[in-house]
Amino acid sequence: MQSERSMSIFIPIDFNTVRRQPPNRDVVYVAGRPDVSQVKVYLRDGMWHREEWIGTAVEHGELLNGIMIGHLEVEAKKDEPPEGWINTMKIRQPMSVLRGLPSLPWSFEYVPTEVTCESCERTFLHTKLESADDEFGDDYYYSDCVCPFCYEWDCCDIQFEQPDYKRFAVLVPEDPLGAAHVGHAGW
Repeated sequence: MQSERSMSIFIPIDFNTVRRQPPNRDVVYVAGRPDVSQVKVYLRDGMWHREEWIGTAVEHGELLNGIMIGHLEVEAKKDEPPEGWINTMKIRQPMSVLRGLPSLPWSFEYVPTEVTCESCERTFLHTKLESADDEFGDDYYYSDCVCPFCYEWDCCDIQFEQPDYKRFAVLVPEDPLGAAHVGHAGW
């Protein structure tokens, strides 16, 4: 018989680990989907044909997955197409700039704290807790308090100390050279 739920265990911040975070400067350039337009001019059965196509893929100089958006034909009076009718292909591939998400102003860790599983009654550090999720029909379940020994979900009740950024600023004053150089190689 399982006992009534025990009191919540408080997990404090380890203030020796508080550090200012450098701003996120990650920038990635990503090629967008190409836009291809092609004009095909050809002679068939005594008629000059001009087709306009659009699509997104080219292989060996030919549009692969295009759709025709226009078609003209005129009687061939000579071996050359009408004036201005030429085979062309234009490819435009925009580049997108993705910037990293804004970083949190501080990094820190919590004091490793002993917890006891309410199911198997084993004691271990909270850092050993596991996470799990599952779906049952339309319902979604998640727990970040899974016992590493018996795998009981919500095996203990823990409360993490909430960061107090004003207190952090007093503990770690602004660096006159910029926070980026302290403990963050490469920034």
